[in-house]
Amino acid sequence: MIKVGVLRGGPSSEHEISLLSGGAVLSNLKEDRFQGVDIFIDKEGIWHVRGIPMSPEQALLGIDVAINVIHGQYGEDGTIQKILDRVGVPYSGAGVFASALSLNKPLTKEVLSREGVRMPRHRVLKVSPNLESEAREAFRAFSPPIIIKPASAGSSVGMKLAKTFDEFWDGVKSAFHHSREVMVEEYIKGKEATVGIVEGLRGEKYYKLLPIEIVPPKGIDFFRSEE
Repeated sequence: MIKVGVLRGGPSSEHEISLLSGGAVLSNLKEDRFQGVDIFIDKEGIWHVRGIPMSPEQALLGIDVAINVIHGQYGEDGTIQKILDRVGVPYSGAGVFASALSLNKPLTKEVLSREGVRMPRHRVLKVSPNLESEAREAFRAFSPPIIIKPASAGSSVGMKLAKTFDEFWDGVKSAFHHSREVMVEEYIKGKEATVGIVEGLRGEKYYKLLPIEIVPPKGIDFFRSEE
């Protein structure tokens, strides 16, 4: 019997959706092969097993493999990966460096650009005394509508589509609640698809899953469409 620790919750703004995702994983583990252990991490970053607060080392004692279902900061930025590496528990998903890189959208785009991947133009805004004037300059650099998103957040949290400067400025201020930097990006209309990659599956170094088109319901914001 393989003992699987399912990590869910976490201190990011995606806490609630992580609880739902983790619950789905736990309910779908085959009981004849796996023993699921619900490892809950609260919004203060405290780990719990069966309602008892404890250290990560205690929570992971006896765990054969961890499934990380924590979204955004802490779960996808390399933090929890460092903890799991330190304790010596293998886990799902990317390692420390790749996780830290991929959650930072501007850095990810920089790396992909070096590999010849075409991407939308963007600018990065940082907190400064001249933020509003810098935002106006960024707004003039693109043709509306314009995408505003936190530079380091997952699940489209804080993402907005702006057609006017008032909408743009409100979106920038809102995005700063989720990240210390905000990325402004040109809007490209088209289909959205995601492709999962599994390392070492079916004899291939990087096995590509079938593409999945994402079609969000109309009339709701980005984050709600991903729940």
